[in-house]
Amino acid sequence: MDRSTKDKYKIMVLSYRVTMSPVGGRKNYKVRTGARTASKGLEKELKRKAKRLSQEPSLALPRCTVSVPYFSRIEKKLREVSRLKDNKKALEKASKKGDKLVRAYAATLLLLHEEKITYLAVFKSPFGDVGYAHRGETSKEKLVGIQNYDNPRIKMMAYLEEVKKKKLFMFVTENEVLCTGANPKPPPEVIDALPKRLGKGMKRSGDVIHPPGLGASTVQKGEPWKEPYLVVSWDPAGIVMAKNLTYTQQNQDNTFATCASYMATDKISKHFTVKVNVRPVCDHGKDCPCDPPEKEEKKESFLLRLGKVKEPTSVELYLEGKVMDHRLIEKELEDYRKRLEDVGRTVYIISNKCYGSDHEAVMSSLSLTKDEKEALSSFFSHASGPIISSDPTANKIMEPFWKGVGEKVLNDLIGNEKISKKVFQSFPTPRYQPMTIIQEATYRIEESKMRKKLPSPKDPPRMIEFAYECAIAYLVRGGEGASKVVERYGDDDIKVKAAKYAFVKGLNLTRSAGWSYTTHEVGYAQGLDEIVLELTRDDPEMFRRGLTRLWKATGSTKDLKWK
Repeated sequence: MDRSTKDKYKIMVLSYRVTMSPVGGRKNYKVRTGARTASKGLEKELKRKAKRLSQEPSLALPRCTVSVPYFSRIEKKLREVSRLKDNKKALEKASKKGDKLVRAYAATLLLLHEEKITYLAVFKSPFGDVGYAHRGETSKEKLVGIQNYDNPRIKMMAYLEEVKKKKLFMFVTENEVLCTGANPKPPPEVIDALPKRLGKGMKRSGDVIHPPGLGASTVQKGEPWKEPYLVVSWDPAGIVMAKNLTYTQQNQDNTFATCASYMATDKISKHFTVKVNVRPVCDHGKDCPCDPPEKEEKKESFLLRLGKVKEPTSVELYLEGKVMDHRLIEKELEDYRKRLEDVGRTVYIISNKCYGSDHEAVMSSLSLTKDEKEALSSFFSHASGPIISSDPTANKIMEPFWKGVGEKVLNDLIGNEKISKKVFQSFPTPRYQPMTIIQEATYRIEESKMRKKLPSPKDPPRMIEFAYECAIAYLVRGGEGASKVVERYGDDDIKVKAAKYAFVKGLNLTRSAGWSYTTHEVGYAQGLDEIVLELTRDDPEMFRRGLTRLWKATGSTKDLKWK
């Protein structure tokens, strides 16, 4: 499964989780039902639960932390029905009239009068398939919730209708459903469980829940950090949950949806505030050059707005469960970059620190090699606009802009337009990193100089052609370059094979897959490895003598011709 498919799957699950409660006057969670023959295990379990419910009707209700008249009244009715548990006809009547929750309770007790539960319905909830017995005249959600009272998140589905009508608040812990009446503040048990629910390594410091590295004080003060971070405030709880970009990429989730899946009320999102802190760390005070103005909404007349559907913001999509934490941060970061581009200034933001337009300050803050310093110096002279990189390496800083300035950077460094253009076109990003491309251009200009310096044979035999190319590659690119030439010449000619063996042995090169020689071929190459050493000296006369010796040593009588 590729990354985009995984994201789509996770977003689908999150959409279920967020919309589990009634929102906007309707139930938004998706329900599919089916029928199947009851397994003996499930049948036995349903009857056990029905018997337990008949003995203790309060199991069908949430535990209220305050007095809730509706549930007090319903509990009395449930106890009245429980006294009818041995009267099948009375239960059948109670399962078809009156309060829907009471009906579901009566319908469940009817299972005690069935010798065998023939068929079960299947409720496909946001949390998986749930088996239940469809009896009486009431809603599926109430039957499912009561018959699965030992699963708090499933049990809560029995009360969604009442939550909306009565404007109630309900919360789920590991063991029970809690109702706080009209009070939106979640009980301590719910808050205490949040760090574990929100992801690996999350911890609570006071009123802030945060991942490793991102300090609680930074979040509380709303200060910039070394990378952007998401802040989800559960307002009635007085709790702030924060996650930085790297953490969200490694632990993909929707923090708001996670909280929402453990509670039920009308319009859950209005009790949460979501922000993304994308501002970089800046030492320039109030006039930070990396702080662009907010984007102004285009004002239109009523007639122009008429009939237009306003596009939801990224935060609105997030609160609908359609966007993951890391996607929201990335989207807000994109919007921030776009606002910087609209300003038109060249500013540098590396590892989420603003350096303004001072590229020298950027250079001095990075750990760079001599080649990287030269490359970045040229790059900064050509690149414009906001240059932002979360990774402080030369490759990652240059890569997003390479297509526009790469050829110019190469030409600055090697001083050859022809080679610069050819290398730029043959080695595109992101397949190749900028420093790899620069290294290739440097090799080619050095090879060009080396070919001019060392004598070159005219119309060389195949074996001499190989020896020449392998020696040039070794002088410029080292053993790795010479090994690639050896691999490129796959000849069966015994002289070429002898020369290849000599180079591999003499220069201690890597042997490629399929490398094999007969005893005769090895004997033919004896002593050639010593001659190869003459070809690895940057000396024209020694190079000429080495090629000649190699040619004669393989039994050739003709002289080599030189350009």
